[in-house]
Amino acid sequence: MKTQHRVAADFWEGNRSACFEWSGLGGKPRSRQRGQALIEFALVLPLVLTLMFGVFEIAFIFYQDHTVNAACRMAVRWAAVSGASDTQVRTFIKNYCTNFDITDANITVQEYDSVGTKTVSGSPRSSGDNLLVSVTHNLIFLTSIQSVFRAAGVTTIRSSSQYIIE
Repeated sequence: MKTQHRVAADFWEGNRSACFEWSGLGGKPRSRQRGQALIEFALVLPLVLTLMFGVFEIAFIFYQDHTVNAACRMAVRWAAVSGASDTQVRTFIKNYCTNFDITDANITVQEYDSVGTKTVSGSPRSSGDNLLVSVTHNLIFLTSIQSVFRAAGVTTIRSSSQYIIE
């Protein structure tokens, strides 16, 4: 067995095979080793791609959930502070969620007086009234993994926010 110093000296003197035999590196791999690496790659690649696309899909679902929640929360606060109408609230949410297909049918604006009785939509809002905005959004999937989510019953995002007018 050569010492480490001797191997380094052999390498610099041009005897590369001595260095690579000692370190376990280099040279051309034997043909059987190349075939083994190809088979390992072929076995691992589908698993890695599945995990990668699964992470992308889950991240996109969280993005949609966060966007719908933020739009709902910001719209109800804006409507309570500025006195915006129901139509303006719906327009605000649709403009905030431009990447998603949210229509007026997906947005509900409800007003309750301080006792909890539902008031007529569009009536003037007064101090102490509650304003409730709800948004429903059908998930958009990037890959064909949607069948797994549909089987689990996860196909829509629902968000609602309530604000008391002061």
